[in-house]
Amino acid sequence: MKHFFTTKVKVALVAALLLAGVLAVLSSLMGTTVGDVLKFWDALLGDRLLSADMRREMLTVHARDGGAMYGYGIWMRPDGAQFEGCDPGVSFVTRWNRETGAIAAVVSNYGDNVWKMIDEIME
Repeated sequence: MKHFFTTKVKVALVAALLLAGVLAVLSSLMGTTVGDVLKFWDALLGDRLLSADMRREMLTVHARDGGAMYGYGIWMRPDGAQFEGCDPGVSFVTRWNRETGAIAAVVSNYGDNVWKMIDEIME
């Protein structure tokens, strides 16, 4: 019997479900800390959430829309990746720099411009 899903589709589904779960938790900000997000990056990049092959596939650009680039379930950047979320009064962004290994996360309960803040932190 032939498998319905290809490996790439499986990676996309796992990555999307993984990040959807993380963003759902973060959107509530109920007990989730910046430290938790840093642990997530550590586990992802250390191949404890996905296999090394699946992580590489997740963190590869698979789609482009103008200047935006997308991996599987994550925004891609020329220097790494990020994921983010916001609702009225709450904003969140976390970024990983592939070249330097730097990781940062900014959470605001004010809905302020966390994207400007993370740009300054990651400079």
